Amino acid sequence: MPSKKEKIEIKQFLKVFFEQEDNIQFHFLKKSKINSEFEYKIPFKTKKKTSTKKIQALQKNIQQEMGIPWQFEHWSKFIGKTTPESKVYKIPFLDTEDIEVKNPWRVCPIGEHWVRRHPKYLRSGRVTSHDGHCRKNPSKKDLLGADEMDLIATKKIFLNPKVMVSSKNLGLGLSLENQNRYDVLISGWTAYWNDIFRPDNPLHPNHVKALIATESTFNPKAKAFNPKPIGMARGLMQLTERTTRWAKNYKVREYRNHYIDLENEDLWDPNYNIAFGIRHLFRKRETAKWALKKEPTWLEVLMDYKGKLRSNTSETKEVREKLQKLFETLGMKE
Repeated sequence: MPSKKEKIEIKQFLKVFFEQEDNIQFHFLKKSKINSEFEYKIPFKTKKKTSTKKIQALQKNIQQEMGIPWQFEHWSKFIGKTTPESKVYKIPFLDTEDIEVKNPWRVCPIGEHWVRRHPKYLRSGRVTSHDGHCRKNPSKKDLLGADEMDLIATKKIFLNPKVMVSSKNLGLGLSLENQNRYDVLISGWTAYWNDIFRPDNPLHPNHVKALIATESTFNPKAKAFNPKPIGMARGLMQLTERTTRWAKNYKVREYRNHYIDLENEDLWDPNYNIAFGIRHLFRKRETAKWALKKEPTWLEVLMDYKGKLRSNTSETKEVREKLQKLFETLGMKE
């Protein structure tokens, strides 16, 4: 039977891992009536099949974070067999039907961002833990950081987008595995930002894949040196230090809303890099529209991303033709 503090922590984990649509009830056993061997068991009921991997990931996460061997057991396999139903609290500890429905993609509302559990240093010098929670942004704008990107990338809506990237050989001299390694992240984050911005002509994940192919050839450790203040470009989508600074500084007003809070070293992580890179692609859609005085095609947006929208050099022509060839290989037009 957990303490009050442990209950709060466990409940927070459950709310982060599960959504209302999961339809799960979690219960606790009555401490006065359980054997010591069942002390860390948490039975759950579900109206539909829940991913075993999701339950296992939750259990592993809680065990690692709390240092206590909590175990989740399905009601039908546990209650009435190894222990009677009378030893379970009648009212569920957490019923996912009661979880407040928010943005289906996000953990926190607009104006707040998710912060994972972290050490808290008290004035006394003692160190305790601060549970994962939503924290208000000084800008009161939408701010997306690494902790919440990690959570979003595990959601069903992210893993099952309506439009999937094409897994094809792009003729880059790489194995199919290396070329398609990031397809889930590309498809998921493209769907996410399309849902945020809702353009009349949605971004296709194949546009992003073609861009990554030409920026880094799918090398997450790719880097390119630029003079200050631009700074080094890092990772799959070659995001620069200047772009990283601007993306989280609401006073600069470069992004105006939907800010990205990442550090330069975060850009080596494919999940963070792709999430940020596609956000930046939508920013370049705005700048291309202003420059062309019309609604740009996504090819034009990609050329603006590369800094070649208005260029007519032979190099620019070569880059444009390479993108067009990749589009054709992926089975799409501009």
